[in-house]
Amino acid sequence: MQHKWIKAFVLVALVASMVGASVAAAQDLSDLDPTGQTITWWHNHSGQREEQLAVLVEEFNTTNEWGITLVAENQGSYDDIRNKMNAAIASGDVPSLVVGYQNDEAFYQQANALVDLNIYVNDPTWGFTEEEIADFYPGFWAQDVHVLYDNQRLGLPPNRSMTLMYYNVDWLNELGYDGPPETWEEYVEVACAATDPDAGLYGHSWYDSASNLATMVFSFGGDIINAENTAFTFDTSEMRQALGVIEQLVDQGCITQNPENFGDQADFGNRVAMFTFGSSSGLPFYGTAVDEGANGPFEWSIAPFPHGEGQEAIVNVYGGSILMPVTTAEQQLAAWLFLSGSPALRFRPGGLRSAATTRPALRRSITSRSTWKRIRNSRPPTGCWA
Repeated sequence: MQHKWIKAFVLVALVASMVGASVAAAQDLSDLDPTGQTITWWHNHSGQREEQLAVLVEEFNTTNEWGITLVAENQGSYDDIRNKMNAAIASGDVPSLVVGYQNDEAFYQQANALVDLNIYVNDPTWGFTEEEIADFYPGFWAQDVHVLYDNQRLGLPPNRSMTLMYYNVDWLNELGYDGPPETWEEYVEVACAATDPDAGLYGHSWYDSASNLATMVFSFGGDIINAENTAFTFDTSEMRQALGVIEQLVDQGCITQNPENFGDQADFGNRVAMFTFGSSSGLPFYGTAVDEGANGPFEWSIAPFPHGEGQEAIVNVYGGSILMPVTTAEQQLAAWLFLSGSPALRFRPGGLRSAATTRPALRRSITSRSTWKRIRNSRPPTGCWA
């Protein structure tokens, strides 16, 4: 099996490098004509989000002056898209744009399958102005720059979200607590106080997530990557402390795991678990889970993850970006004209907008909602994780 994987990856690298070589030479964009190009965008939005996206796609298709046609296709989850992209790179039949995390960018670029967007960002004709670049939050703007690939920019950030602790306010009050736990010691205490296996009740419903584990490490003052952003650091005391919390919950029987898709949200909504960890993009889905839960609606809220002794409350801000696979020079320019224009970067369903000009509206939204009150004074970690 391992040999088959190695052969497949070598094939991916060979195909992509041959395609990349034909386009890489076209650095001068001034003579390119994107008129009449059809471009495809593989995304992961469904339901209401996909409906919102369709409006923006239609707007672009009917108003862009080059007659470019954008075809937006829902290709499933991030995992589904990752698998399809690996196959597409091997076949040479890649989309014009694709959603992906920064680790996806790094993996695809092992096969030279992505375009360095610095070429377009800095182009005097088609690129961003200094004011437009300054409109991105610096931390978000920096997340798609890869040190290991000579600082290539392998994506643009349309949105970001943050990891949160979801908790059942009513249940917490029934146990005599007037607020969510702030330290991990308090968290284990409360989670185990809520646990009654005979009644099918648990303190926490766990969901396997790199972002959740990273946030736990951050909350102890650690990181999961070295200062040079060249290697992961999983053998730290902070990582052991984070895993130690999970170990305590397992040893004391205070944690459960629902194998179904979004099973943690279902457990929370059905009052099976007092706590879950998840993304802020899941807020509306948690609301639906609670409203439609088996035991009736209840009061719930969000808070930062607990933190280690002597540490501050922290939030992990992360998210997928839009990547440009290597195609033809004309198709890449057409994709850039959509990506760099207002529709793509205006579309931020369920996430934190990545442009600083939205700060006043975002501040008004956060300060007007009691749900967010415990998040306001939290800070993001020094590094970036996605």
